[in-house]
Amino acid sequence: MAPGFSDRIDKVLDRRLYERGKVIYNQGDESGGAFIVLKGRVDMFRKAPDGKQVLVDKAKDGQMFGELALLQDRKRAVTAVANDRTELLLVPYSFLDKKLQKVDPFVKYWIEYLVAQVTDLRIRLDRPRSD
Repeated sequence: MAPGFSDRIDKVLDRRLYERGKVIYNQGDESGGAFIVLKGRVDMFRKAPDGKQVLVDKAKDGQMFGELALLQDRKRAVTAVANDRTELLLVPYSFLDKKLQKVDPFVKYWIEYLVAQVTDLRIRLDRPRSD
């Protein structure tokens, strides 16, 4: 994360604290925004066809998670759980939307295109193989 980033950004974003084991959001929930990890670690789980929770990703200090649901206004694809005592910044859709309104139309198109490509790749990787 860029030096001074959290000092500037947390003046306008909501800071949240989660204890170890606390669910941040569940798979299937509506997106309320993305999160930036200030301190701690977040584990992301997806429910497998047999009903078990499978670890699919992790986020640590300085990383963002939940961004695809935010960009595409989709339901959460995973359950996010604090692995340590974790401090997060919530980046609501309204904040991102204000920023995107100021972006050059080509850059906005490019961002939307890249998000669609990543989403398509995730869907293909999640699809059961038949070989």
